[in-house]
Amino acid sequence: AEYMGDPTRAVEGLAAVCAVVRVAGGKGGFGSNLRSAGKRMTNRVTSFDACRNLEGRRIRHVNQEKQLADWVPGRTANPREVAHELSKKELLALERRETRLRKQQAELQEKPSAAALRQQAVEEAAAA
Repeated sequence: AEYMGDPTRAVEGLAAVCAVVRVAGGKGGFGSNLRSAGKRMTNRVTSFDACRNLEGRRIRHVNQEKQLADWVPGRTANPREVAHELSKKELLALERRETRLRKQQAELQEKPSAAALRQQAVEEAAAA
């Protein structure tokens, strides 16, 4: 025991007590740990489309076949047939676009250009 900060002046029979008081703050308690754990748990994968089934096929492809079967009712989904039908549709769209472009070209060829109109105006002015 020490008396008045001097260990040589200790008084017999008295006990020295050292108390440390902590202030709330710092890294946080249990609540902050729960919040941080919750943030980490939301990053888990919920899409299993890249996984494979027992046959070795990707689940994404199996699901796409099911969607194709629903999309074309009454037939089994053969991806090659569906792709062929899609390409027919795309060919029809291209043909329509080409027809529209040919029509626009013909209209432009029938209509004289601005340079030709200017040339005619200059010739008419010179003749008058």
